[in-house]
Amino acid sequence: MVATHCVIATLHAILDGLDATRGQLGEIVAWLRQPPSDDLPELLRALVAANDATQAELAQLVARIDALPEALARTMAAGR
Repeated sequence: MVATHCVIATLHAILDGLDATRGQLGEIVAWLRQPPSDDLPELLRALVAANDATQAELAQLVARIDALPEALARTMAAGR
């Protein structure tokens, strides 16, 4: 049960990250369709910050996924 919950929580976090990335790509596409402006430096800073946040979330997800086999083993051992 615990392992299933961890898998579901991990997948939910991955989907949240993908949804955020999709939103950012939508903003980039909208920005590219506009006439040139001086917004590029600000947009690049926002993209770098978003990328850093995504990398941090991915590192947390990797750690949680790495812990899943042990959690599953404990759950199965407790069920015996």
